[in-house]
Amino acid sequence: MKITVTNDETLQKAIILSQSYFEYSGSDIEIVSIKKDILGYVITNKRNNFAVEYGRLVDFFHAVGVITSKAVMSDTTYSKPYFERMGIMVDCARNGVANVNWLKRFIVTIAFLGYDYLGLYLEDCLEVEGEPLMGYMRGRFTQAEIQEIVEFAHNFGVEIIPYIQTLAHLERLFNHWDPYVCQMKDIANIILIDQPRTYEFIENVIKTCAKNFKTKRIHIGMDEAPMMLRGSYQDKHGVVDKVQVFSRHVKKVCDICDKYGLEPIAWADMFEQYGENGKLSLPDNLTLNSWSYYYKTKEQYCQKLERSTKLTRKVSFASGVWTWTGYAPLNDYSLKTSFPAVRAAKDKVNDFCVTLWGDDGAECPRLSAMGALLEISNYANQIKLNKTNLSKLSRFLTGYSIKELFAFDLPNKVFDRKVDQLINVSKYVLYLDLFMGVRDRSENIEWRKYFNENKKKLLRLSKRKSEYAYVYRLFAELCAINELKCGLFGQLRQSYSQKDLGKLEQISDQISKIIKRVTIFKDLQETAWLKENKPFGIEVQTIRLGGLKSRLEYVKRSLDKFINREISVIPELEQDDQSQPLTVDEYNGASIFSSYEMNVTYCGLSYRPMA
Repeated sequence: MKITVTNDETLQKAIILSQSYFEYSGSDIEIVSIKKDILGYVITNKRNNFAVEYGRLVDFFHAVGVITSKAVMSDTTYSKPYFERMGIMVDCARNGVANVNWLKRFIVTIAFLGYDYLGLYLEDCLEVEGEPLMGYMRGRFTQAEIQEIVEFAHNFGVEIIPYIQTLAHLERLFNHWDPYVCQMKDIANIILIDQPRTYEFIENVIKTCAKNFKTKRIHIGMDEAPMMLRGSYQDKHGVVDKVQVFSRHVKKVCDICDKYGLEPIAWADMFEQYGENGKLSLPDNLTLNSWSYYYKTKEQYCQKLERSTKLTRKVSFASGVWTWTGYAPLNDYSLKTSFPAVRAAKDKVNDFCVTLWGDDGAECPRLSAMGALLEISNYANQIKLNKTNLSKLSRFLTGYSIKELFAFDLPNKVFDRKVDQLINVSKYVLYLDLFMGVRDRSENIEWRKYFNENKKKLLRLSKRKSEYAYVYRLFAELCAINELKCGLFGQLRQSYSQKDLGKLEQISDQISKIIKRVTIFKDLQETAWLKENKPFGIEVQTIRLGGLKSRLEYVKRSLDKFINREISVIPELEQDDQSQPLTVDEYNGASIFSSYEMNVTYCGLSYRPMA
């Protein structure tokens, strides 16, 4: 297929650029572009000759996505987004810094979906003049890389926004670098307010963002800092009025933003907390970013938003697609929480963001969230594509239907219903230690049949020629491991207590099979990681999965010694099992338990200082 924009050379060049990432098929198409003062697009179709009226540049490419996927619903197709701005935030600070090539393809994809901005959550993962330790060995974006990403996105009307931190979430700096600890740490991961070095640091970061990002918007963080002023600050100043000090800090940071012509945005939780008594002072140039990823009703989100709108008229909202509880996402659950958020936000704010966090090691491939991203962008539109046409758009962008994209949830589906509560079975079964167990996370041996069925479905989907096929293959192997491993902890303890050597020998053989599967999974995870991310951070996955393999080998050696009577007891199995009885419910006993460390040991993996 050849697509020709007959009256705009710049748009034609962008179309040609997009063809580096997507294969168009079908009859040739001619498009006349008509810029108008509207939000959204109007597509008029006359025998493969299209006229596209559009407001923003991204609206034009959204229309192109609909046209090329043959999702045009009639002679005239409309789009009327609920929000003037709708974007996606990608976490690049929890070990996985997205590589430039992956980001470019992602930018084109989200432009075809109508998302007009992409936030890069950075923390310390940015090259900053005057701060050589920022992001060292973390895969930080260089200034040249940021400029390349920004220029590329500009072709498609996608704004790239930096998400930095100016209060908390700076643990990577404080854990590794004494100069930052000595000069600007309060307590835990929180910055030291009223310290000159603190504001020198913040200005260096903001100045770098102003220089390299074209946007006027900058997200300054400031979330989740309940321990603020309880460390070095309290040692120096004693007990103070937190609201007053916090207000002073916010003003200083916002003044720095104003100095460089930037418009600051901050997560709203700390402002909501301190604003309840009426003493909090907000700078005029600050937007509060209200957020929640958990609620399931419009009314709950309305109440959440009201806490921010009481403080200022400048409010945006952030929902999320759950990519931060393990290797597999929760797309179904994400719709359960995001749809009511859209309904609540559409009459209250003009900016809606979908976050893709990467907590506890960025294990989950970001592409596995695409089904939910498609559904949310469509839902946030007054005129929605029907399911058939939305799947046509999905197939064009990914090679898979919407339903097939939601198969990325399968590693966690060990029950016969949608994933509409927090579940991450695939992670805690994978890492469950066969000698130690986890007290509150028992396993149901009936899950094996689900892992088996889901493995087969994912393998079939992985055979397709698509940029997404590797994720299906990765998840199929995850199910294969968990099919073998599920219930083995309980069987092992029972067989040991009964001194059933024949059964223990069978379990030892099964562990050998699991070890082989873990080796395959580790290699597949490495492939998936390097497709999306820079190599920095993959060492954590290597350590975790390599450690899983080594631990399984240890368990097998101990079992074999016991079977062969080289040892008389296995001390770990002599302990009384304190696991709680499995809850029988509509989710077949599945639950949520995201911490890698707490899954693999009752001891400590690392030293964590209190302050």
